[in-house]
Amino acid sequence: MADSIHKRGRGGSVPPELQGSQGAGSQGAGSQGAGSQGAWTSRGLARIAPPRGGDAALPAGSREGGAQPIALPDLSPIFLLSSFRTSSTWLWQKFRAAPGALAYYEIFNEHLDVLTGGGAAEVNYQSWNSRHPPGAPYFIEFLPLLREGGGIRGFNARMAFESFIPQGGPSGDLAPAENDYVELLITNARALGKVPVLSCTRALGRARGLKQAFGGRMVFCFRNLFHQWASYCGQFAEGNPYFIETVGWTLKAARHDPFLALVDDFTRARTADPADPLLFQAFLLLHLYLYAQAFEASDLTVDVGALAQDADLRHETEAVLSRLLGTAVDLSDARPSFDGAPLPVSGLHEVRDGLEQFAKLIRASCRTLPGADFVEAITAATFEEWERHDFYAGRARARHGVELEAMRARAEAAERTGAALAAERQAQEQVIAQLHGEKNGFAAQVEALEGAQDVLRQEILGLTAARDDLSARLAAAEAAALQQQAEVAALTAERRAQADLMTDAAQARAAEQALVAEMQHLADAATARLEAELAALSAERESFAAQLAELERMRAAALAAGDEALAAAEREAEATQARLTARIHALEVEHKALMARPTGVVASALAYLRPKS
Repeated sequence: MADSIHKRGRGGSVPPELQGSQGAGSQGAGSQGAGSQGAWTSRGLARIAPPRGGDAALPAGSREGGAQPIALPDLSPIFLLSSFRTSSTWLWQKFRAAPGALAYYEIFNEHLDVLTGGGAAEVNYQSWNSRHPPGAPYFIEFLPLLREGGGIRGFNARMAFESFIPQGGPSGDLAPAENDYVELLITNARALGKVPVLSCTRALGRARGLKQAFGGRMVFCFRNLFHQWASYCGQFAEGNPYFIETVGWTLKAARHDPFLALVDDFTRARTADPADPLLFQAFLLLHLYLYAQAFEASDLTVDVGALAQDADLRHETEAVLSRLLGTAVDLSDARPSFDGAPLPVSGLHEVRDGLEQFAKLIRASCRTLPGADFVEAITAATFEEWERHDFYAGRARARHGVELEAMRARAEAAERTGAALAAERQAQEQVIAQLHGEKNGFAAQVEALEGAQDVLRQEILGLTAARDDLSARLAAAEAAALQQQAEVAALTAERRAQADLMTDAAQARAAEQALVAEMQHLADAATARLEAELAALSAERESFAAQLAELERMRAAALAAGDEALAAAEREAEATQARLTARIHALEVEHKALMARPTGVVASALAYLRPKS
C-alpha cells in the first residue's frame, strides 16, 4: 500500500495559492497535470506545490545546490490540525522555531481553562511519557492572555470536547465564543508582527468552521491509523488511558451529528480495553469521518509517517512550509515509530467488513472525489499495516499463546486473591475509617473543650483583673475609712471638748448671771448711795452756793468794811471752794468706777469661755 498520500486539491485542482511548476522527474507513475481531476492511489500520485509567489517548489537547505531565497509571509493565520499521537507536536515545533511565527499549542486543550504562569512552566516534554522531542514548555505563547486567577481569556474547557463538532455539523459555523477566542489569538500574534500559527488535536471536526471564519492556510497532519492506534495502546499500557478514553468522550459529545450518533450506538458495547475490536472500530470510524472533513478543508496534507521514508516528499513538504513561514524548515529528523497493538488476528476481517459498510457512508458524504479517494486510501493503508503487524507478530503470538493463557490464568487467580484481599482491606479500611471518625469526633470534642478552656481562661483573667481592681479599690476605701475614723475620733474629741467648754460656759454663764445680778445689785446699791451722796452733795453745793452767796454778800459788806476783812473772807471762801471741788471730783471718779465694774466682770467671764488656740 502507499507509503505516502498527498492531496492534489479541491475539485481536482491545486489551490491557486499553492500553485507552482514541478520538475518533470517529481511526478510518479499515474500522476496527472495541474488542473486535472486528482485521485488517490499509490505513492507519488500528486506533489505539493509551493505557495503563492513562487515559480517552483523551493528546496529546503538540505537539498543539493543550497537554499533558495524565501519570500516573507503575510500575517494570514496558519491552522495546524491533527488528531492525537500523530507527531503533531514534532511538526508544531518546526512552526514554533520560525522567527516570524507565533505558534500556539493545542488551542482547544481543556487545561488552558485553568492554566497559570507557574503551571505553564511545568507543561513540557518531560511532564509525562509523551515521547515528544525536547523543547521549551508548550504554553508560553498563551501567557500574555492569562486571566487574573488563571485560565486563558475567552477560553473555557467545554470547547475541548463538547464543541468538537459544531452544532451545525462539520460544515457548520463555530460558536460565537469560539470565534471570539480564536480571533483573540490571531489578533495577539498580529499585534506582535508574527504569523499566527494555531495548532490543535481537538479541532478536526471544526476544520471547515475555522476556514470559513478566518480563511488563512490549513495544514492537516495525519498518521497511519493503525500506527496511531498502536500509540494509543502504548500509552494505555504505561498507565495513561487518556487517549483511549477520548474516543468515547468525542462520540458522546457529538451525538448531534447523525453519523457519529450511529457509530456511538453501533459500538455501544465497546470497552476501554485496547484489545477490543469494537473499540478499535469506533476509533477508525470516528477518525475516517473527521479526516475526510479535515482533508477537504485543508490546503496542505502531511503524512508524517511517510516523511521519514520518502526523501522527495520530505523535501517538497519542507519547501512548501518554508514558503508559508518565510524561513527554512528542516524535517530531516522525521523518524518512524510503532508501539504495538494487542488486537487479535481473528478480529481483522470482522472489523474490516463492518468498517467497509460505514466507509461507504463516509465516502458518500465527501464533497470531492479526492476526498472520497483519500478515505479509501487511508482505510486500505490501515488494514495493510494491521496485516503486516500480524505477519510479523503472529508467530510470536502463537508461540507464546500457551504461556499467555497460563499467565492469564495466574492473573485471574491473582485477581481473585486480590479481590479477596481488597474486600478484606475494604473491611479494614471501614474499621479504620470508623476509628478515624471516632478519633476525629474526639479531636473535635478536645478542640471544643480547649476552646471552652480558652474562653474560661479569658474569663478567669478578666475576673482576676476585676478582683485586683476591687482589692485596690477596697484598700483605698479602707484607708479612706481609717482616715474618716481618725477624723471622726478627732471630731468626737473636739465635740467632747466643745461640750465640756459649753458646760463650763453654761456654768460660767450661770455664775456670770449670778455675778451680774450681784453686781447689778451692788451697782444699784452704789448708785443709790451715790445718788444719795450726789443729792447730799447737791444739797451741800446748794448750801455752799448759799454760803458763797452769803460770802459774796459778806464780801460786798466787807468791801464796804474794809479790805483786810475782805481778803480774809476771800481766802476762806477759796479754800472752801477748793475742798468742795476736790470732794466733787472724788465722787465722780468713784461713780465712774462703780459704773464700769460690772462690764469688766462679764468680759472676764467671756474671755474664760473663749476656746484656747
